Amino acid sequence: MTTTAQPTIVSGAVAVSATASDTGSGVARVVVQYAAAGSSTWTSLCTDQTTPYSCTWDTLTVADGDYQLRAIATDNVG
Repeated sequence: MTTTAQPTIVSGAVAVSATASDTGSGVARVVVQYAAAGSSTWTSLCTDQTTPYSCTWDTLTVADGDYQLRAIATDNVG
């Protein structure tokens, strides 16, 4: 499933969260990644193994510009 949000200008420490569920084996972890807009090179921001899946992104560690975020959920089966 892909969710698209409206672009937002952010600066400094930004809370990032994701929702994931698996009624079968359960969710093992969620990895949040970012990439410069238009790039196919993704960098892991954090991995969370407990709900609510979240982390803080210090945007001051990346160059100014547009970025994409994605969350990848892995179930307990792999």
